Amino acid sequence: MLWNASHKYDVRLFNFQGGNLKNAIPREAYAEIIFKSEVEKPFKSYIEEFSKIINKELLNEPDFKISVEQTSLPTGVMKTKTSKPAS
Repeated sequence: MLWNASHKYDVRLFNFQGGNLKNAIPREAYAEIIFKSEVEKPFKSYIEEFSKIINKELLNEPDFKISVEQTSLPTGVMKTKTSKPAS
Protein backbone atom coordinates (compact mmCIF):
# COMPACT_ATOMS: atom_id res chain seq x y z
CA MET A 1 0.00 0.00 0.00
CA LEU A 2 2.71 2.50 0.97
CA TRP A 3 4.88 1.54 -1.99
CA ASN A 4 1.99 2.17 -4.40
CA ALA A 5 1.11 5.42 -2.63
CA SER A 6 4.72 6.59 -2.84
CA HIS A 7 4.59 6.29 -6.62
CA LYS A 8 1.04 7.54 -7.13
CA TYR A 9 1.00 10.44 -4.65
CA ASP A 10 4.70 11.04 -3.95
CA VAL A 11 4.28 10.31 -0.24
CA ARG A 12 7.47 10.18 1.83
CA LEU A 13 7.84 7.76 4.73
CA PHE A 14 9.55 9.16 7.81
CA ASN A 15 8.57 6.66 10.49
CA PHE A 16 7.36 3.06 10.46
CA GLN A 17 6.86 0.88 13.52
CA GLY A 18 5.38 -2.58 13.68
CA GLY A 19 6.06 -5.79 15.54
CA ASN A 20 8.87 -6.66 17.85
CA LEU A 21 9.71 -10.23 16.83
CA LYS A 22 12.22 -11.12 14.15
CA ASN A 23 10.14 -13.72 12.30
CA ALA A 24 6.52 -12.68 12.80
CA ILE A 25 3.83 -10.68 11.05
CA PRO A 26 3.06 -7.73 13.32
CA ARG A 27 -0.37 -7.53 14.89
CA GLU A 28 -0.23 -3.73 14.89
CA ALA A 29 1.82 -1.28 12.88
CA TYR A 30 1.82 2.37 12.00
CA ALA A 31 3.54 4.60 9.51
CA GLU A 32 4.03 8.33 9.41
CA ILE A 33 4.25 9.87 5.98
CA ILE A 34 4.22 13.34 4.46
CA PHE A 35 2.76 14.49 1.18
CA LYS A 36 1.80 17.71 -0.54
CA SER A 37 -1.51 19.21 0.57
CA GLU A 38 -2.96 19.06 -2.95
CA VAL A 39 -2.95 15.23 -2.89
CA GLU A 40 -4.60 14.92 0.53
CA LYS A 41 -8.12 14.31 -0.77
CA PRO A 42 -7.18 11.76 -3.50
CA PHE A 43 -4.76 10.05 -1.10
CA LYS A 44 -7.47 9.64 1.54
CA SER A 45 -9.83 8.25 -1.13
CA TYR A 46 -7.12 5.79 -2.17
CA ILE A 47 -6.70 4.63 1.44
CA GLU A 48 -10.48 4.23 1.90
CA GLU A 49 -10.76 2.11 -1.26
CA PHE A 50 -7.72 0.04 -0.33
CA SER A 51 -9.17 -0.52 3.14
CA LYS A 52 -12.50 -1.73 1.68
CA ILE A 53 -10.69 -4.24 -0.54
CA ILE A 54 -8.60 -5.57 2.33
CA ASN A 55 -11.61 -5.79 4.65
CA LYS A 56 -13.46 -7.92 2.06
CA GLU A 57 -10.48 -10.28 1.89
CA LEU A 58 -10.05 -10.46 5.69
CA LEU A 59 -13.54 -11.52 6.68
CA ASN A 60 -12.20 -13.13 9.86
CA GLU A 61 -10.46 -9.92 11.06
CA PRO A 62 -13.27 -7.59 12.19
CA ASP A 63 -10.86 -5.29 14.07
CA PHE A 64 -8.69 -4.56 11.00
CA LYS A 65 -8.57 -0.87 10.12
CA ILE A 66 -6.50 1.63 8.22
CA SER A 67 -6.80 5.25 9.23
CA VAL A 68 -5.32 8.59 8.18
CA GLU A 69 -4.70 11.21 10.82
CA GLN A 70 -2.97 14.56 10.65
CA THR A 71 0.17 15.00 12.75
CA SER A 72 2.96 17.54 13.10
CA LEU A 73 5.72 17.70 10.51
CA PRO A 74 8.97 15.89 11.29
CA THR A 75 12.10 17.88 11.99
CA GLY A 76 13.85 16.31 9.01
CA VAL A 77 13.19 14.06 6.03
CA MET A 78 15.67 12.72 3.51
CA LYS A 79 15.82 14.52 0.19
CA THR A 80 13.89 12.76 -2.58
CA LYS A 81 17.08 12.03 -4.52
CA THR A 82 18.68 10.42 -1.45
CA SER A 83 15.66 8.30 -0.58
CA LYS A 84 15.22 6.77 -4.06
CA PRO A 85 17.19 3.66 -5.05
CA ALA A 86 19.96 4.12 -7.60
CA SER A 87 19.10 3.22 -11.20
